Amino acid sequence: MTNDVKKCLCDEPLCAKCLGVNCEDDNCKVHSFGDKLRAKRRILSNLEASGKEAKKTEIAKYRLEVERIGGLRK
Repeated sequence: MTNDVKKCLCDEPLCAKCLGVNCEDDNCKVHSFGDKLRAKRRILSNLEASGKEAKKTEIAKYRLEVERIGGLRK
């Protein structure tokens, strides 16, 4: 694993953009694991419900991210 973690500069705890995509800081003081996990699960659910074939790579990306974040919480 590299140390190229991007420091999150957002100060809005419920920023949907950060919770869903932008915040890559696993130790972010603003965006909690729980909030990130809920946001990414919601995005994943919406992508799966859309049923569009073009979304398969996005679905896989979010599924992996949900699993990764869920594993970090333990």
